[in-house]
Amino acid sequence: MNDNISRRRGWTDVGVVAVGAFLAIALSMSFLEAQTTIEGHLYISPSGEPEGDLVMQGVDLEVRLVREATEFQTQLDTLQQTYSPQMEVQLQEVYRSQREYSLAAMTGDSDEEAKQQLASEARTKYAQTQETYERLVQALIQLHAVAATTSDSEGKFQFQDVAQGRYFIYSHFEITGMAMHYYWLVLVEAGDEPLIEVSLGKSNSVELY
Repeated sequence: MNDNISRRRGWTDVGVVAVGAFLAIALSMSFLEAQTTIEGHLYISPSGEPEGDLVMQGVDLEVRLVREATEFQTQLDTLQQTYSPQMEVQLQEVYRSQREYSLAAMTGDSDEEAKQQLASEARTKYAQTQETYERLVQALIQLHAVAATTSDSEGKFQFQDVAQGRYFIYSHFEITGMAMHYYWLVLVEAGDEPLIEVSLGKSNSVELY
């Protein structure tokens, strides 16, 4: 009977050691999988190339790493389908009301003041809708972001120890004084490779708003 107990204890000890070894291997593999580094460069240039006299580097820009997931893509598509047509209609109304006001101002129309008010209201309505849309998209990106960083003085950025999976790299570049905005949602896939290099330039920017 003592021999049976000893054998059972022996098997139990072996089982504990085996489970411990399995967990150690699993943790080790998990650690090794999270070794991908993503290095990127943010810039805008007429030629699309990252070098030259007219290259504007994306300095001190926030860059987010967003987990690519069905929920994120679905919610983003829903926002775009809801707000984009609405904003297009409102923008056309801005153009129309501004033309009518300009014509009234040139001809001395008695309705000039009223048309000026309508043009102002159209601009305000469009701006409010755009602000709401941008706020909702930013909240969605922030909700699904797994990491964030800031580009350096050369427009370079880096994410280290990225787990395997698919991600969007998001950033926004505003050219001050020109009312020009560039947005990026660039898809990358982290796998076994230790380094992924990506460029965010004019050619792969998206019309997010």
